[in-house]
Amino acid sequence: MTEHLMARPRILAVDDEEGIRDVITHLFQIDGRYDLDVAIDGEDALRAIPNRSYNLVITDLQVPRMAGLALLHKIQDTHSELPSIVLTGYGKIEDAIQALRLGALNFLRKPFETNELMPAVERALEISRRRERTRTIHSYTVAMQFELSIPPRLVTHRSRYPTPRRSSRPDGTRLGNGNQEHLFSAR
Repeated sequence: MTEHLMARPRILAVDDEEGIRDVITHLFQIDGRYDLDVAIDGEDALRAIPNRSYNLVITDLQVPRMAGLALLHKIQDTHSELPSIVLTGYGKIEDAIQALRLGALNFLRKPFETNELMPAVERALEISRRRERTRTIHSYTVAMQFELSIPPRLVTHRSRYPTPRRSSRPDGTRLGNGNQEHLFSAR
């Protein structure tokens, strides 16, 4: 597993309103499961992202020096695996659609209820964990495929429970490596 999945999740909150930053900080302190950093604008956030291993970005749409949608676009270009949640006091459907297209996993209107943010954070982090597991499995599969020189067409999803093979022999056996294997014996 990667380092950031075993450590406490690190979250970056981007909002120019001190009151909102204080509320978010307070909620995360009460919860105690996450490490939180804050930025007051999009440029500060972009400078912070490469220096820390963030698991989630929570951003306002209307922040100085780089709007939230522009920030999401930059994050998508440079850190496409980094999930985000968008907060806004000026919620338009078009903005929500654009934010979701840029990788946001949730769109909350300000002022948000305190019981809305933390479940949204938990869902976003769970989605992030699942994506990371999928990437890890895919990387492992590609590495094993290369290591074993298995043609890509032979790498397929296998069910946990194998499907019995049919035998053309009347006694329910089939031949394999010189040994007989009983699949559906009449005994």
